[in-house]
Formats: sequence, structure tokens, C-alpha cells
Amino acid sequence: MKKNGFTLVELLAIIALLAIMLLVAIPQVTKTMNKSEVQKEETFKKDIELAAESYVENNWTKSKADFITKKCVSIQTLIDTGYVSPLTRNPVNEDQEISEYSVKLINQTNENNKYRYKYQYSEEKCN
Repeated sequence: MKKNGFTLVELLAIIALLAIMLLVAIPQVTKTMNKSEVQKEETFKKDIELAAESYVENNWTKSKADFITKKCVSIQTLIDTGYVSPLTRNPVNEDQEISEYSVKLINQTNENNKYRYKYQYSEEKCN
């Protein structure tokens, strides 16, 4: 007798195996996607902070008093001076306009008469 296809039991067994595989795979895929979103946001913030650091280092002699009193650099300033692309968007909310935000100076240390600064992206305006 010639058999043309699968029996109902065989099809049910394959469907059960696929369902088990999906139950294992879906949480991993979701976890990986969430992790990549967090990493994308952290990278975005770090890039903005590095741009502010470069801007301050390159413009220190011109605006030293301004940096010390305000303790922030507006992102609009970074865009205007070419340190950040005007097309840059917040990866969490693509529609969010970032030009009104700033990078705050959060830490200042003096090592051998050289100041080291740490910067932090902030969704607040410079004063």
C-alpha cells in the first residue's frame, strides 16, 4: 500500500514541536530587541556627551567663563557649530526635537592643574 502524505498524528506532533520552539524563541527575541533599544539610547547619549566635550575643549579659551557659570552646553549650539548633525534624532522618540535640550557639566576634577569634566545629556534647557 502506497502512503501519500502525513497522518493526523504526525501533523499534530510537528505542530506541537513548532509551538514549543516558538514558546522558547519569542521571549529571547523580545529580550534582544529591548536590549538593543536601550543600547541605542545609551549610544545616542554618549555621542551627544562626546560632542559637548569636544566643543568645550576646542572653545575653552573663547568661552571659559560661560562654561564655568552655566555648566551646560545647549544641543542647538552643538548643531550650529557642526558637532552634532541637525538630522540627529532621539532614538527612543524619533519625532522628538533635541535642539532645545542640553548637556550638563556634572563633575569637575583637577589633576595636575588640568581640569577633567564629565558631561550628561539632559532634557532640560541651559539657563
